[in-house]
Formats: sequence, structure tokens, C-alpha cells
Amino acid sequence: MAPKNKGRNGFYYFMQEVRQDEAARGHNMRMDEVQVIAGPLWEKLSVDEKEEYNRMAKEAKLRGAADDERKFNSLGVSFAAVDGLEREQEEQEKIMKATIKTIVMSSSPEALTRKPFYLCHVNYYYLVKGADCTTYQPAEIALAEFTLEDGLRETRNFVLSPGQIPLGMKADAQSWADKTHGIRLVDKPGEETQREGDFVKIYSEIVNFLKKDAGVGQGSSMVLPVIYSMPDSLNNNTSLSAVKSALSFLSGCARTYAKPYSQG
Repeated sequence: MAPKNKGRNGFYYFMQEVRQDEAARGHNMRMDEVQVIAGPLWEKLSVDEKEEYNRMAKEAKLRGAADDERKFNSLGVSFAAVDGLEREQEEQEKIMKATIKTIVMSSSPEALTRKPFYLCHVNYYYLVKGADCTTYQPAEIALAEFTLEDGLRETRNFVLSPGQIPLGMKADAQSWADKTHGIRLVDKPGEETQREGDFVKIYSEIVNFLKKDAGVGQGSSMVLPVIYSMPDSLNNNTSLSAVKSALSFLSGCARTYAKPYSQG
């Protein structure tokens, strides 16, 4: 696959020109071979001469961005959206690696083997794309506590009520459920799925599950441990964004409904 336009700088277009010149002389060269020849020649160019190739790169990048907004993959997602998702994933991966490095460097080998790690996965009924963010309506939230010493230690699982489904989305939500997690909006005859509609209660139970490994922040406030999840995927039901959206949704419910709930 050819590299994307966003990675092609002025030197790339200069190499293409050198390659064409060499081909005209009967020398068919690979790009890595062209680079050896083009490098010294590029260094000898003036700023104005280089600017012509840099301009070509900028124009190609703009054309590619415009094309990506109009082109869609097999899932109906624009290439521009895919690129944005890839950039977000790269940033999230950097943060994750930095967090893991901090944990490893600050722990002895013995403490690290006993340290709990928390994993979370969210299945969702449907998603709503807004101007600033995408909201996922959670169908199921699964949590697991894992240590290197013991492996899987504890799990929690919650199946949530879909609530009031937006007009026109019910069929799509059921189709998505059938293709992925299998949690139907309404049970078939003979089925009985326990769906929890008290979102504040779910949030309370999640906090209780996590708080045994909580730290202390500013003002003696409780800092819950890091939660890990799989990265976003446009091809299946694996989604870090769904986890973040679901936990934010539950946290918002807990703040909105002022009923006190136990954390002990």
C-alpha cells in the first residue's frame, strides 16, 4: 500500500523527480536507491528551490484531506474520521505506555506481581454522534481485577436497561446487538435478562469494586486506580471510547441524582 499523502514531504516529491530522471536514462531504481542519490542533491538546493517541492507536498495533503472527507470505507465511515481515530489512538497509546512505565519503575518486582490491574469492557446498544463527541448507550459493563501473581481474581458484570431509545434508532440498535453482543432490547419469549435501571447503584458498585486499590489525591480526595481497556476498533464491538463514555454517563447520573449511596 502506498504511503498516505500526510506522510509525504517536499523531499519525497524531489525523489520522485530524480527517479523519473534516472528512468529516462535507463536506470530503474527503487525508492531506497533513489534516496541515496537524492539526499546530497537535496542539500545543495536553495531555500526557494526546496519551497517548490514543499508546496507540492502541501497541495497534495490538502487534496488528500478533501478526498478523505468524501470517501467512506465499507462501514460507512469517512477516511478522515478513520485518520482522526488513528491519531487519537496513538495519543492514548502514548499515555498508556507512560502510565505503565511509571507503575513499573515505582514498584519492586515483588510488589508488581501483587499489584491489582483493572480491566473494563463495554457493550453498547447504540451510539449518537454529536458535534463534539460520540455518546455510547451502554448495554453491558464488565470489570475484572487481575494480578500477575494470581491471574483473574474478581469480576463484576452489569446489564443495563436501554431506557428510552431515540426515535428511528431501535432497528439499528437491535441489528447491532444481533451482530455483536447479543443483548436484545426486549427479551424473546422464554428469555429473562435482568437489566439494571438504577444507574446510580451501578456506579456505586463500580466505585466499591475499585476503591480498595484507590490512592489519595489533593485534599485527601479518593483517586481510583487506572482502568485498562482494548483500543477502539471500527470493525467490531471493542471500544475504549465506549468505556469512557459509559463511565462518564454513570458518573453524571451519580452527580445529577443527589441520593446518597454507600461506598462502604
